[in-house]
Amino acid sequence: MPGKLRVLHVVRRYAPLLGGTERLVRDLAHEARRRGHAVRVVTLRRDVVGVVPGELSARWDDDGVEVIRLPGAGNRRLAVTFRPDRLGRAIRDADVVHLHDLRFGFVLGSLFATGLRRPVLLHTHGLIFHTPWAGSLKRLAVRGLFGPLLRIAGARIIAGSDPDRDALVELAPYLAPRTHTFENAIDLSRVQSITRSPEAGLVVLLGRVAPSKGIGDALRALSRVRVPWHLEIAGPIEPGEGARLEAVATRLGIADRVALAGPYDDGAEATYLSRAAVSIFPSPGEGFGLALLEAMAAGVPVIANRIPAHASLLGPPLAAQLVRFDDPEEVARGIEAQLTLTPEVSVEIARLGRARAERFGIGRLADQIDGLYAELGLR
Repeated sequence: MPGKLRVLHVVRRYAPLLGGTERLVRDLAHEARRRGHAVRVVTLRRDVVGVVPGELSARWDDDGVEVIRLPGAGNRRLAVTFRPDRLGRAIRDADVVHLHDLRFGFVLGSLFATGLRRPVLLHTHGLIFHTPWAGSLKRLAVRGLFGPLLRIAGARIIAGSDPDRDALVELAPYLAPRTHTFENAIDLSRVQSITRSPEAGLVVLLGRVAPSKGIGDALRALSRVRVPWHLEIAGPIEPGEGARLEAVATRLGIADRVALAGPYDDGAEATYLSRAAVSIFPSPGEGFGLALLEAMAAGVPVIANRIPAHASLLGPPLAAQLVRFDDPEEVARGIEAQLTLTPEVSVEIARLGRARAERFGIGRLADQIDGLYAELGLR
């Protein structure tokens, strides 16, 4: 393993804000800290997605990880900082720079790192293709801006999945030799220790509540489920999305069986995963699917949208858990099947999920990144 390094992560949102990227970056930062590296995170003081109002503190000691929050503005599609000089200083003081979002800090971070001769690692996290919105423009941006900047910076790219790698290399083939597929990972210990006590008929949907997450499709499918069920949706709710989903549930005649619980902490997440008879993942676009991974590691039966990221996670042993959420009848059949499992089948699905999740532990990803540090000559 390389010696002690000054490691910088640049990310749009960070704890205590919730999300898959936020969880991965935090777990990776803490794992690097445990390995003796000095770790900093540069992020924004405001939640540009709009879930958490107001400003967070300018600095935070996150159990040994130094968090620097910069003033800035933006939305879910693009964010900027008003203090690029402070980003530049953080890059100057680092031995290696991890960039986690093309929508924040990437252009400035790449340019600063190039000028200061700091090695750059870009984590893809689905790139910018989480939704079909402005797809042609996004592809043009990768071809004409992001790809060339990565080339100029001599960056190494850490693709969190094969679909991420394929999407990038298709648009910027010259980056193929510098692109490494290191499947995303998290600290699984939090969820592996959960004792399961499932409630009959309880369907759980965890994660950010946003228009891009396909929750309306899940409601339409649930309205067709012919066995008893009730749904609990938990996660930070984007402005206006709660009211929209309540209206959809009312129109479908299922409002009395749907509860929107709002944000949750680690303790509440453990309770949801303990109680869930099945956990569902309707998102039509994910770079990886960390909430799905957590459910698998906890031994929860799952139904997930048939997208490349989910398929990569579940693998052949659990391919039957994939359905097309744009087909409500197919989803309804899948949920019904999970809600009526025999105890023996339920135990086997839990075993398969836990076994599959093991390959996505944070230690494996940290080992791969330490190997990349060594390859880059960082000591």
